Amino acid sequence: MKEDLLKKWEEGNNKKLQVRLENKELFTKAGEEMIYEERKAIWGKFVESQINKPNHGDDLISTLKVMKALHQNDDMLVAIETLDNENLNKASFDVVMNAVAAFSKRGPAFYREVINVNEETNELLKQLEKDNARFENNLKNKEKTL
Repeated sequence: MKEDLLKKWEEGNNKKLQVRLENKELFTKAGEEMIYEERKAIWGKFVESQINKPNHGDDLISTLKVMKALHQNDDMLVAIETLDNENLNKASFDVVMNAVAAFSKRGPAFYREVINVNEETNELLKQLEKDNARFENNLKNKEKTL
């Protein structure tokens, strides 16, 4: 009985990994559509690392859902509701919040909206915002030359 349950769990886990590996390119492209060009290489590494974790990318999928909500809606409450609906444990919540802050164009503001940040974290978020402003400026300059 115990062996049957373990075998069933392993089969399900292996199938989940296979599905996530097959969709790695889809996950990568979905994120790339919402982030700055300068962060695409790091995003690819994040996708790879998340798929290879024991939960096979569940945190990645939650991150994409929250990023999509931020990307498509002016109202940050939509993204907050999306995050809440993911029912994440503490470790997954931390992964998702850090990834959204690092990759989403509105990530630092979202992070502050959800979490009461200390001064050290606030300084990191300010640096991300400076980087985002620089990346946005690069994008606008690139569009002018096209």
